[in-house]
Order: sequence, then C-alpha cells, then structure tokens
Amino acid sequence: MSARRIVLIRHAEKPSGDGRIVGVAPGGHEDEHELSVRGWQRAGALARFFAPGGGDLGVPDALFAAGPSAQRPSRRPLSTLMPLAARLQRPLDCRFGKGEELALADAASRQEGLVLVSWDHRGLGRIAQALAKGPQGAPADWSDDCFDRFWIFTRRDDGGWDFESRGQRLLEGDLPHPASP
Repeated sequence: MSARRIVLIRHAEKPSGDGRIVGVAPGGHEDEHELSVRGWQRAGALARFFAPGGGDLGVPDALFAAGPSAQRPSRRPLSTLMPLAARLQRPLDCRFGKGEELALADAASRQEGLVLVSWDHRGLGRIAQALAKGPQGAPADWSDDCFDRFWIFTRRDDGGWDFESRGQRLLEGDLPHPASP
C-alpha cells in the first residue's frame, strides 16, 4: 500500500498569547489547549471542503492528527479534524505525538489513497522533509502565523513526491497564495 497524496495542514487557529483570544473546548468552557472560535470555524470549513462534493483535493481515506500527551497537552491538531472524522465516519489516528514526525510520515505514506494530516507548525517541516527525503523540494519550516495553507505531496510514478503549497481560501481573510511555504 502507498498513499497517492498526502495533505499536511497546521491545526486551526489557537488562543492568543495575551489572553485576548481564548481557546474553547467542545463543551463551551475556556481551555488553553483548544482551538479559538475562529479555529472551530476553520475545522468546520475543512469538514465541508474534504467531504464528498467539497473541494478539489478529494475525500481523505485516512486521517492523522498529533495526539495530546501529559507533556504536550494541546488538543488543537485533533480538534481540527474531529468534525471531518465525524462527518466521514472515519477513525482519526492520534497514536503519534509531537516529536514522532518521522514515524508519522512513514505511517501516512503507507496508507491507501488520500491522507490528511493535522499537526503543530513546528513539526510540519520535519514531516515534509521526511516525505521529500531531504531539503530539496519541500520546505523545512511553517510560518508561525499561518493557519490557512495546504502542503500537498502527490506521489509520482517513480515513488517520489511532487510538492505544492497552496492557500486554503476557506474563511474570510484567507490568502489565495501564501507569501511563503
């Protein structure tokens, strides 16, 4: 088995460091480890985009998100894909956490079809580099203030990957073509 396309996304918007924008848990209470209200809006928009009849990337066959742990309690990558997993009635694989990007890249590349991965921005470059097998062809860093991008890896006939970075254009204010990867 091998994935034909892997799409990497950063988890949706998070609380601000200054307390102006807070995280909100699914039950409605404040939670610093969760998405902001705009983040939940993006999660819903992603669920529509990746649903049958949605966007042009197709319907994911496998969903991966960084799993929370005692050392890294953020639920944002998981929460970003929860609405999509519920809509598609597909499991959300959270067995890998931050620091396990190489194992995640290997597992994702062994899936069938289209794979969608939601991760923290600091680890996305490591996943991209693992898929690209080095610095050529894929960026090493995801911008700290960007939540509206897709990194798309499409498998070539020779087993390598073609890379594309594109804006999501799902919410008001999203950029059509981000300035940097």
